[in-house]
Parts: sequence; C-alpha cells; structure tokens
Amino acid sequence: MNPSRSQISPGGSSRPSRGFTLVELLVVIAIIGTLVGLLLPAVQAARESARRSACINNIKQLGLGFLNFHDARNVFPGATLGTYNWTCGPKALGPLVMVLPFIEETVRYNRFDLTKDFNDPVNTAAAGGTMPPAAFLCPSYGERKSGSAYQYCSGGSFTTGVTCYLGVRGTANDYVAAKRGVFGMQQVSGVTQSATTKIKDILDGTSKTFMFGEFRPDSQIAVGQSSTIDPDSRWSPWSLGHVLEGSGSTKTMIYGPNQIAGITHYNQWATHSFSSWHNGGLHMVRADASAGFVNDNIDITIWRNLATIAGGETNTLFE
Repeated sequence: MNPSRSQISPGGSSRPSRGFTLVELLVVIAIIGTLVGLLLPAVQAARESARRSACINNIKQLGLGFLNFHDARNVFPGATLGTYNWTCGPKALGPLVMVLPFIEETVRYNRFDLTKDFNDPVNTAAAGGTMPPAAFLCPSYGERKSGSAYQYCSGGSFTTGVTCYLGVRGTANDYVAAKRGVFGMQQVSGVTQSATTKIKDILDGTSKTFMFGEFRPDSQIAVGQSSTIDPDSRWSPWSLGHVLEGSGSTKTMIYGPNQIAGITHYNQWATHSFSSWHNGGLHMVRADASAGFVNDNIDITIWRNLATIAGGETNTLFE
C-alpha cells in the first residue's frame, strides 16, 4: 500500500485522502476577498493619518524655526528679501531660505548668496533643482514636486522645487496695516517692501494669528486653469520671495480653506486659497508656533480674523 495515497487508521485499515472541493475553495476565496475589502479602507485611512501627522509636524517645525529666527534677530523674516522689484520678473529670495539655519538646514543655507537673485545660477543650484527640502513638502501631496520657472528678460527657464507651505500675507492684496499678516507687504515712500513684523506688533495675540499655512502647488490644475504646473511664479517655488499681489512666498486669506476662488485669469493667482490634499481641511501654524487642523467649513469671518496681526478682531475661536 502506498502511504502517499492513503491514511493509516489506528485500527490498521486505510482510507482514501480527501481534498477541498471547488465549492469550498470558492467560499474561502470569497471570504478572503471580503476581509481584504474591509481592511483596505482602514489601511488607507491609517496611512493618511500618518501622513497628516508628518505634515503637521513639518509646519509646526517651521513655526518654531520662525520664532527662533525672531529670537535671534528681533524680527520675523520678511515675505521677500530686500526691496521688492519686478524688473525682469520675480527675483528675490523668500522666508523659507532665511529660516533654514533655524530648522537644521545650515549647510543648505550657506550655499545661497543672499546678494544675488532667486534665479541666479548660484541660488538655483542651492535650491536643489527638482528636489526641494523634504520638510517643505506635505507627504500627502501627490503632484509634481518641481516646475519650470520662466526668466522674463533673458528668456529660457530653470527647474526648481515647490513648497506646500506659504506665509500669510493678510486679508487683502493691498498695503493697509489693519489687513496685514505676519508676512505682509508695505509701501514706504512709494517703494514696495516686506513689512518688518515683530512679536510686539501682533496686537491680536500670537495664539490668535495664523503665520504659515498649507498650499497645494497644483491649484491651477485643480481649478481647471492649467493642465500643468504653470511655468511662472504662480505655483510655489520654495526659495522665491513675494511676487505681485501675493504669489510666490505668500497667500492672502480672502477665500476659505480649499475654496475655489472666483477668478478668471492667472494674474489673480494671489487669491487662490490656502489648500491641501487632505480631506476636509488643512494645517495652519500660529505665530506662537502652535499648529492645528482647520476644517473647510470654518466661518469665513473667523478665518479672516485669524489672518491679521492688528486688525482688532475678537472672534477667533473655531473647532
């Protein structure tokens, strides 16, 4: 008798072995498929939760970095380095360059030449080309991480990385002090330049004033204005300073989180909302470096109240 084809019973007799029937196999496969279907959403939710945790840590570290910058220099870095100048397009470096030494990126900071333009070869090389610093990207962001920045006068372009975090300019694209944010702009004797914001200037309270927030560089794609990241300054090159009425390093808080602005031309890019790839809202960090998730349905008045440093608003509570 061949033991491989029979089983020996305790009494010494043998009986044929029995395998699974087709019906039984189908039932098992169906059960496994059902379990996978139940578990997959939970796994995806867990992954997104981890990405959100990493994102809020990124923006909180930026908040702490800006506070450390203020401690060292008694002022926050401006929205743009030096006097704003539109001659031949966007030129100035931005606040994310200035904060580098305060977020353990001193080596990268030392590669920049602060006396040269954003598009100078020295600074484009320092910015890292297609690879922005990981701390400036939301882990949930799933579009291109670099774009082509056009050089207006000389022609041509160069590739540079994006950022998912931008400064709060305020509630309007003008220079009224009451509407100004931490990274606001001002005009002095007709010259446009960064406002020099100090903690003592934040009369509304550092815990009641947003300083930096999430932004998705593919906003133009999301709202149907473009099929690609715009080859200009209106996406968010991470090392660039303020451009036009709130492009580049800053955004205004005219529209609510993830709200599609009623705009028809790319020059109104500044009014694109703070936005994210997270469902239901985005992360913001306050001027005291406390960070949190802001729901899309926040009251628009409260949202705007949180944008200004000295607007005199009292209603800033939200859930």
